Amino acid sequence: MEIAVGMKTMITQNILTEAGIANGTRGIITDIILDPREPVTLPDNEGAIHLKYSPAMVLFKSDHGTTTRFQGIDPGVVPITPSTMTFSHIGQQEKIQG
Repeated sequence: MEIAVGMKTMITQNILTEAGIANGTRGIITDIILDPREPVTLPDNEGAIHLKYSPAMVLFKSDHGTTTRFQGIDPGVVPITPSTMTFSHIGQQEKIQG
């Protein structure tokens, strides 16, 4: 996955609904906070830095703004931390003829 400061982004999960940050919210990445275990590396020929670990946090500013404030973070910007999700589906198996 590629991410960059200034990149236009769309949220795909309801992660902070009280701040208006939910599935379909569009905005930009304002900063990327690296995992403290991340070694210092130089950019490649295209200026990209390849990470060994997921970022510790991504700062996101919604196109429509938010009134929710977070200490130490600019107004209108929300912190997003990595998450994982698993699910299972139990149901009838269907056969598709083609």
